[in-house]
Amino acid sequence: WESPSVVLAHAEREVMRMADVVQSMIEDSLKVFRREDPDLVESIRLRDDRVDLLNREINLYLAQHLEEAPSPLQLGMIHLMSYSTDLEGAADVIDNMLLDLASKKHAMRVDFSVEGWRELEEIHIATVQVATLSLSCFQRQDNELARKVLFHKRNIRRLEKKFRESHISRLVKGRPEAIVTSSIHMDVLGEYRRLAGLL
Repeated sequence: WESPSVVLAHAEREVMRMADVVQSMIEDSLKVFRREDPDLVESIRLRDDRVDLLNREINLYLAQHLEEAPSPLQLGMIHLMSYSTDLEGAADVIDNMLLDLASKKHAMRVDFSVEGWRELEEIHIATVQVATLSLSCFQRQDNELARKVLFHKRNIRRLEKKFRESHISRLVKGRPEAIVTSSIHMDVLGEYRRLAGLL
């Protein structure tokens, strides 16, 4: 028999392991757009499988001990299950959406404009920052950090809006590289905003 507090501590450790894997996936996610790299794609897919497995195991483990835990610890367990599920959702965004968009870009043999790349790099860096802050906040349960996470998340929403507008203005000017990569570029911006939302 494990006491509910020990169960919670075990689960927290596993969630942090899971979060580290998701963080590494986010960090690598823009590289797949630079050039075709089957090894990196395979590595990201394997990491997503690992995240799926961890999420399933964590939720099952906590669910088995939920009823016997006192109310405050029950809340902690439910919070962990929710966070674990959001991390798994973030990994799925990378595996199901970003990898497919990168594959489409390479299949079409197109590239983003210089400005387009700059925008994607900026929103990617901002998303990595949200992930890092979010994980620290989760570990430390720090209100000040939580406010920073929300500030940076709102900043990503602003960046996405700004970059969509500048992309549309490039389209209006008839920039050929903007036209051929238009839907991919817009989708990638949207997926990074989704990632920040989940984190």
